[in-house]
Amino acid sequence: MTDDPPEAEPIKPSPLWDFVRACEGDMQVGDGSRERLIQLMERTIELAWEEAANNARSNGSSTVNPEDVTQGYKSLFEPHDLLNDAAEHMKSYQRDFEEEVVSESPILSDQGDS
Repeated sequence: MTDDPPEAEPIKPSPLWDFVRACEGDMQVGDGSRERLIQLMERTIELAWEEAANNARSNGSSTVNPEDVTQGYKSLFEPHDLLNDAAEHMKSYQRDFEEEVVSESPILSDQGDS
């Protein structure tokens, strides 16, 4: 007999199954996909909670508040959001280049006429 505490199961498979089926009812759930989703969700929760606890500590608090959780969750996706913003800016620059520079250039604007 061990003194280890029972492993927590923060995400119950049955409710998740119901949720996934309700979201995409026309899709089949492949072997192991639900378990993999649970693993990824648990890791996301763990990382968000670590960030939330760090936010609380940096604010001198020993209590994690909803704002800390929100900020912790947002910080996980900040790099992705920054990349998306950069990609949108690049698309905008490309459109500007195509609309302004190419159309005003006697050399570049003639290339489509050959």
